[in-house]
Amino acid sequence: MADTAPDGHTRCGACGEANPPDSKFCGKCGVSLQRTLPQPGDIIAERYRVVAQIGEGAMGTVYRAEHVQISKVLAIKLLHHEVEQNPENVARFHREAEAASRLNHPNTVHVFDFGRTKSGSLYLVMEHVDGDDLGKVLEREGALPFGRVAYLCAQVAGSVADAHAAGIIHRDLKPENIVIAPGRDGERPKVLDFGLAKLFEGALDAQVTSSGTIVGTPYYMSPEQIQGQELDGRSDVYAMGAIMYECVVGEPPFDAPNPVGVLSRHLSEEPTPPSQRSPLSVPAEADEIIMRCLAKDPEARYQSAEELRQDLIAYLTAVGSGDWRLSTVGNRSGKSGTRRVDELDSMFTRKRRPWMWASLLLLAAGGVAAWQLLSAGPSEREPNHTVTEATRLPQDTEMEAYLGQRLSEDSGDVDLFEIENLDLVRRAAEIEVSAIPNMDIVVELLPSGADVPLVVADSRGLGEGERLPNVALEPGLYFIRVRERYVEGELPTENVSDEYDVRWQLLAQDESFEREPNDSLELAEALPFGVERRAWLGWPGDVDTFCLGEDADSVVAQVSALAEVDLVLRVVNRRTERSGKVDDKGVGRGETSKPWRGAEEGALCIEVSADPLDESSRAAQPDETYGVRFIAAPGN
Repeated sequence: MADTAPDGHTRCGACGEANPPDSKFCGKCGVSLQRTLPQPGDIIAERYRVVAQIGEGAMGTVYRAEHVQISKVLAIKLLHHEVEQNPENVARFHREAEAASRLNHPNTVHVFDFGRTKSGSLYLVMEHVDGDDLGKVLEREGALPFGRVAYLCAQVAGSVADAHAAGIIHRDLKPENIVIAPGRDGERPKVLDFGLAKLFEGALDAQVTSSGTIVGTPYYMSPEQIQGQELDGRSDVYAMGAIMYECVVGEPPFDAPNPVGVLSRHLSEEPTPPSQRSPLSVPAEADEIIMRCLAKDPEARYQSAEELRQDLIAYLTAVGSGDWRLSTVGNRSGKSGTRRVDELDSMFTRKRRPWMWASLLLLAAGGVAAWQLLSAGPSEREPNHTVTEATRLPQDTEMEAYLGQRLSEDSGDVDLFEIENLDLVRRAAEIEVSAIPNMDIVVELLPSGADVPLVVADSRGLGEGERLPNVALEPGLYFIRVRERYVEGELPTENVSDEYDVRWQLLAQDESFEREPNDSLELAEALPFGVERRAWLGWPGDVDTFCLGEDADSVVAQVSALAEVDLVLRVVNRRTERSGKVDDKGVGRGETSKPWRGAEEGALCIEVSADPLDESSRAAQPDETYGVRFIAAPGN
């Protein structure tokens, strides 16, 4: 996993970062540097010789290997220890791996073997495939003609339909899990990681339950998967619709500044038809097929992957598919692109969209041990732009710091401060950073082991400070990251004279005030009937979510006014899967929902946000609060 760099530092085997001696975790990617992993030449399960480590993802580490007797080149995946520590998870692994090994479709990456090594590691032996994954193709080529997309996805649908017939739902279909290999008749996509998404989900049940986060990739998740409902094959059909949409448009159907925003849009918004967004000509048949896949209601989608496959074949038959059979796997210049399927474990092995890994990284952060960090004096110590160099910031201590010299020509200075909730319970915290006269700063709070912020303060502009009030901290380590707002086309500021102050504190318990983060239905706060809670929209794109904490015969959701902001109220009924948007009042006005009858505890939820289309509402108001409550409907 790690080796020794020439300067005596420990080099991370995952990302190549050189870390200070005795480091326990990589300061760049957070991977453990102390794990004992196979080395080239080692024999796994007495028959697979390790050739090289070629990738690491959320579920395991992948190696190129060869069979010691027949010299066949294979890919072998060793699963992370989260799976190994629970006998139930080991049993689940054997069930899922056995089922996956029975899949024998030409468009499925074959599983040849599985088991447990003498050291206790669970392993999976897979087919070794050369080719680019679909995500890489999209990065290189942009939007694709629908004829080519239909040709590729008809084959993918065949693989998925075969798995569904065997009782296996993929649960994490995405471009990174589809490898485009060269075939005798043209491009041949092959789908990998059947069954592993459920396995990983099972391995992290405890973390999912405690944190409210979910396993999956936000861009491609069906509404029912987001809501934690029981899944069937139609969830994979939805993911295929999102994949086809991205293929013809060049962008996924929904995007947002953070994963929560994407998930929320999957739940509540209808996608724009691809023909209205694509830079290429998109036929009406493409709109019809893709939009049917993306229906919120599973009953309105294709009822099976096979049904989708038949429609794609019908389209190709009508227009002729010969041109797409001749497509190369390389780039448009004719140069071949060769990436092996075993290098493509998941999106975690590369950063096509950095924040996409948010949901799983936040899950992983809960089980990561404390970083070995440098202690600091009363003022910032440079360098401190990585977690291993972070300046320790005691509670209630005001520390002076500078965003000083650039890290590079196009990268500004970044300051990281280590803080810790030493209590054994969840506590609310407040973080304040004073102004830097010549900078527009951004303040982020990161859990240990994650590069994706838990919350962000970015509501104030040039020459103003930022504040994160009443943020909920579970016990453990966190990092405050202070940086300059990135302005495209402008060089970052050299700031060697103007200081800022940073301070944080744990607050007294106040149950009348919201606790961040509460940006999704999974993280929603329970709000008892008739009780008012104060809340704020602390940064652009912030969403506050509350669910009724008890049964009620007839109820309305009521939100008081927030000055200079046009509030939007979205009501979601989890029981009926219906939702409605309330936005009939303008800036500086509150909102009240229509009456809901027979509301059950936890079933009726509301999301409060600022209207993103209203210019005056784009700036958040972190110092001003609004009130939110569930009350009896008028006349009751």
